[in-house]
Amino acid sequence: MIEKILDDNGKIYRQDNNEVNKKVSCNTTDLAMGLDIVNLDLLKIPGTYKQTEDRLTKIALDKNNWKQYADYMQSIVPENETDWMKWFAKNNPAEKPQILAYIANMIYQKEVATFTYGVSFRQLKLDIDHGNPVIICGDFTPYGHYVLCVGYKSGRDIEQIIVNDPAWWLYKSGNGSHKIYEYLAKNGTVLLNNPDRDKYDNNIKLNTFKIVIKND
Repeated sequence: MIEKILDDNGKIYRQDNNEVNKKVSCNTTDLAMGLDIVNLDLLKIPGTYKQTEDRLTKIALDKNNWKQYADYMQSIVPENETDWMKWFAKNNPAEKPQILAYIANMIYQKEVATFTYGVSFRQLKLDIDHGNPVIICGDFTPYGHYVLCVGYKSGRDIEQIIVNDPAWWLYKSGNGSHKIYEYLAKNGTVLLNNPDRDKYDNNIKLNTFKIVIKND
């Protein structure tokens, strides 16, 4: 069996201690964790909050930035909307992670986050082999949830991915770090399963998009 886990120094980012939008900031928390793993300078992310993920969330929620997001996505957010992230989650869920990648690239002035489709085990394995953590999304909760794929286990009849989950309370034990999910692809659908989960259904349907984080 082959096992590979990216070096994250055992550090897990938790969304429950975020100061900004803690209930729905799993995506920016994963992004902060991924940028840290690939050794990008987190001090380049502007803002007054101490935590990287809070600074990222604040940038995402800043209405002064919405026009460039909308122009980038060729989309229109209503003038009276006050929460961009919730609006996209409800109305344009596939666009939300694209803009998350756009924000990271805007900050670093180069492509450090790539939104793409393709979450086959082979594709995720290749991403990890290249040293790139991957943000993935699925129905880990009834409202959807993002986690960061940081590794895999592969062998005869074994396909597993290893994730860091900022929502550590979804599990019976541990802090959300290096949670192992069985990977099953069937009829074009990817299902993940982890028996250590303490809440919600263990058969998780994975969305087909991902954000690959890199520092080339």
